[in-house]
Amino acid sequence: MARPEIGASSRHLRAICEEIGYHLGQRLNATAEEPSARLAAVLRRFEDLEQVEAPSIVPSLDVVEESLQTE
Repeated sequence: MARPEIGASSRHLRAICEEIGYHLGQRLNATAEEPSARLAAVLRRFEDLEQVEAPSIVPSLDVVEESLQTE
């Protein structure tokens, strides 16, 4: 499944996550031992999305060595 493209800066995305976390904390019953089935499914979905590996912005040593040899 392709990751959806979101046209927002990392600063805005962090603010959105913090706002969601704040409101979830306000709405969850502090005495509840387990979240509802729906909330548990949503939380698992967030965890799955966090596991998507992002490409590295640091070049590998092979690429660096190759570029040095061609210069």
